[in-house]
Amino acid sequence: MVLSSKSNDVRWLQERGVKIWNEWEIDEEGHYQNRIFPKEYAHTIGTAYGYIVNKFNLTDKILDKLKNNPNDRRMVMSLWQDDYLNTAVLPSCVWNTMWDVTNGKLNAIVTCRSNDVPLGMPFNVTQYAVLTHLFAQVSGLQPGKLYYNAKDLHIYINQIEGIKEQIKRYYELGDYPAPELWLNKEINDFYKFDNSKELKDIKLVRYNHHGKINMPVAV
Repeated sequence: MVLSSKSNDVRWLQERGVKIWNEWEIDEEGHYQNRIFPKEYAHTIGTAYGYIVNKFNLTDKILDKLKNNPNDRRMVMSLWQDDYLNTAVLPSCVWNTMWDVTNGKLNAIVTCRSNDVPLGMPFNVTQYAVLTHLFAQVSGLQPGKLYYNAKDLHIYINQIEGIKEQIKRYYELGDYPAPELWLNKEINDFYKFDNSKELKDIKLVRYNHHGKINMPVAV
């Protein structure tokens, strides 16, 4: 949603079966909890994430440097823009990424100001790991390493039982072999990757798990 569609319209995700932003959606009248937003922000999360990406054309700027000046030391994408914090439902948690190309490999350095360990962190790590592979492929590079820096890691009270169950499964059941990420190698344009509900160009192969653990989100 943020980097390919350059949008923060929650309905775009809902149409694809993704509910991660439902609790932060501004309603039809511009209301969110006790806050009032301009009606133009209805069904979005305000001026955060995709709004910033679109306004400052951040995706295209990074892709242009990766393709045409991969040794640039200023490949930074910042979602933290002071002028837009007050009109964001939630200021960006992952707020900064830096990109580095060394020996033909693309490395990403991700900085997160605050992270919900059971829900937010796994989503963010997976998101940026996949994004690194996508950026690398369309830029003629190989994926390198992902460095993830997070401040204020936390587990909410209503998630403790779920975490206990997750730890119990780890010790009693062990791990499955890691899955593999499959990308359609014919795609050489970032915006050509299928971002429909079917996600035809991006697949997780041989993903196994021990079953869903319900982890409530805390707003």
